[in-house]
Amino acid sequence: MTVGDQIPDSTTILVDGRPPDSALSFVRSVVVPFAGIPEVTRLRMLAHPSVQLYNLHFNCRATGELAVALLLAAARRVVSADSRLRTGQWAWRTEDDPGISLYGKTATIYGYGEVGKVVGQALEGLGMTVIGVRRSGGVSLDEALSNSHALVVTAPLTDETQGAITSQRLRLLKEPRLVCNVGRGPIIDELALYEACRSGEVAAAGIDVWYRYPSEEEPNILPSALPFHDLENVVLSPHRAGSTSTIESERIIAIAEVIKAICSDEPPKPVDVTQGY
Repeated sequence: MTVGDQIPDSTTILVDGRPPDSALSFVRSVVVPFAGIPEVTRLRMLAHPSVQLYNLHFNCRATGELAVALLLAAARRVVSADSRLRTGQWAWRTEDDPGISLYGKTATIYGYGEVGKVVGQALEGLGMTVIGVRRSGGVSLDEALSNSHALVVTAPLTDETQGAITSQRLRLLKEPRLVCNVGRGPIIDELALYEACRSGEVAAAGIDVWYRYPSEEEPNILPSALPFHDLENVVLSPHRAGSTSTIESERIIAIAEVIKAICSDEPPKPVDVTQGY
């Protein structure tokens, strides 16, 4: 076991989210220490088909919890009610739209994997009907949306999912149309989502994943070129679904467990590099 930028050529298992090409010529397995595969990593791995790629789902419960929190906060107008009450305004008593109940409604979960199942279990507990959409088998995305009032995106970003949620697909939802995204921003068309929220076609949205992110040059940047921050029916979250007070200790345990499994007679299922998950 070594730590640092210098990777000995005796290394067989490398824990790195973006492994260098030089190491991929001799390692046998790469473990990405978070959920999702960066595109640069996927492309590098395609050139080294003999190397097995693994990633972690230790934060699936934390991510699922925030998805439900965002959906509830958006539907029940929690943020706008909070900001108004801080100035003494008891707005809910006079508002025409005090909030939307989830009970009795149907939700499509796009990406019904580890995170999606956590979300589905919670939403069923709230009295919703859940339709899970996966990569293969089951109901189609369009059919699911046509029978749903809410959409929760928990899918990874791949060639298949990028831009999958268009304005046409948002309109397939039944009113009042609720949207939550904890997958990746570009899965939902940016302009389509903004216009649907601005016009009220989508009644409320909770978003944790975005279209632009801070850098060293721009550490403070709005998460979209479009003014989502001006919309009261949108709850904004800074890509923190997987962040909790215990998440780093959980990450360490998950890394240890996957390394142990790789070294066993029954290694875990690797990532499908062509699909990206």
